[in-house]
Amino acid sequence: MKMKRGIWKGLITGRAAVMIIAVLTLASAVGWVFSEIIPNDINFHEDIYRAKWGNFTFALVNYLGLHDPFHSFWYRGVLAFFTLSLLLCIITGWKVFIVHSFRFSPPSILKKSAGKPPAMEIGWSKLARSGIEKKDILGYYEKAFGRDIEIDTGQISEGYSNVAAYLTRKRYRVKSKETDDGVLFSALRGRWHYPGNMLFHIAILVIAIGGMIGSFQGKKEIMYARKGDVLTLFNSQLSIRIDRFNIIQTREGEIRSYITELSFMNSSGDSIQSEKVEVNNPARYGRYDIYQSTYYVDEEEFEWARITYRLGENDRTESIAIKSGQKIELPSTDWTIEIKGYSPDFRKGKEAYYTGSNRMFNPALLIEIAGSFGRKPGWLFLKYPSFNFSFDLPVKFSVDYIEPVYYTGLQISSNPGTRLIILGIAMAAVGLLFLFCSSYRLLKGKVEKTGLFIIIAREGGGKMSKREISGMKKDLKSILRDIIIADTGKEG
Repeated sequence: MKMKRGIWKGLITGRAAVMIIAVLTLASAVGWVFSEIIPNDINFHEDIYRAKWGNFTFALVNYLGLHDPFHSFWYRGVLAFFTLSLLLCIITGWKVFIVHSFRFSPPSILKKSAGKPPAMEIGWSKLARSGIEKKDILGYYEKAFGRDIEIDTGQISEGYSNVAAYLTRKRYRVKSKETDDGVLFSALRGRWHYPGNMLFHIAILVIAIGGMIGSFQGKKEIMYARKGDVLTLFNSQLSIRIDRFNIIQTREGEIRSYITELSFMNSSGDSIQSEKVEVNNPARYGRYDIYQSTYYVDEEEFEWARITYRLGENDRTESIAIKSGQKIELPSTDWTIEIKGYSPDFRKGKEAYYTGSNRMFNPALLIEIAGSFGRKPGWLFLKYPSFNFSFDLPVKFSVDYIEPVYYTGLQISSNPGTRLIILGIAMAAVGLLFLFCSSYRLLKGKVEKTGLFIIIAREGGGKMSKREISGMKKDLKSILRDIIIADTGKEG
């Protein structure tokens, strides 16, 4: 039983909190890095990534969820451990925060020799004789060797009243208790500092819970579709139809952006609203956010291509437009041409060719020429025509254009913890406002026959500076000096 209590107490220590926060920060940083490095559609293009990384690396990445790290088991574990530690800290510490802020009382006993040394001490004797100079021989002798000045009960009450009035002007709340040898008092300022700290802790807990809900129940998936396709959003009754997909290029041919025009469909399949989704300009449908994430061109699928050929030594070239699966007779010949294969990113492996990616980095067509000589297949390359296959025929072929079938890649995500996270951020802002705009000060003091002394019992939001203490002591001396001078005048 003692061991269990020790474990629970160990989770709420300052050192444990720092370590847990450090681990969570590291896990978040690692997750962010991997989410930027590793594509989140590796399972959709499994063959491509297995060919690139190898089976072991692909299996390891998939097992650790590095393509979607914030929904992985290891990140969920770290987040759950952080949430548990924070919850225990709040449960065990809320009473302390409340006590420090709203409950304080004058000390039952206060001695200068016990506890903390006085932050400031004002003796009546030194205060009354503080203006004596060395040239006043009698006065200087009295200052050094004269008897201590003591004030009576009435002077003590008057002195305390002036001290309390001064502290009140400084925005302290003061409580006191009279004793036989003086007045004991406590002064509190900045009582919203600890509630702000508590509110900030609760806000972080709310954010952590929102993050856990999003990690366990949130969904995120890259969905690919062509024009006319209908996508169902996570087996719900909501769906979207792809109406159009545009790739916007610069004059230099670089891709500047891509836009998907889509329609929201109800449960009956009717279009109820149209939207445009662009990079950094998402759309929302129900509880789902729709982002324009990427696009790709599929292997073996294209709209049409334009092939140019030149017969014999003839300088004249002719072009034909051919679609996928279409067989065309070449004019001026008894040959036919047919496209047997297409690769958007042709790569040559040890055993056979393969597609290196789903982008048009090295597009190539596998054509087949048929005639009385039989059938001859060969590759034609759009960007690198010098590698075109030679068919041992009195003809030269080249490919001038390939229109692929573009698939838009939409990231569909749903995070039911978003509202909690937003609420937590707002609460944290208010908590930090209280925390940093109010410095907690709990002073304990005593006004007695021989003087006044004040002890700093507790501080929060930074320690009282020497300048602050010195200024307060100077003000109190000025306030109390008149009482002492009046008292010494009575004795004279």
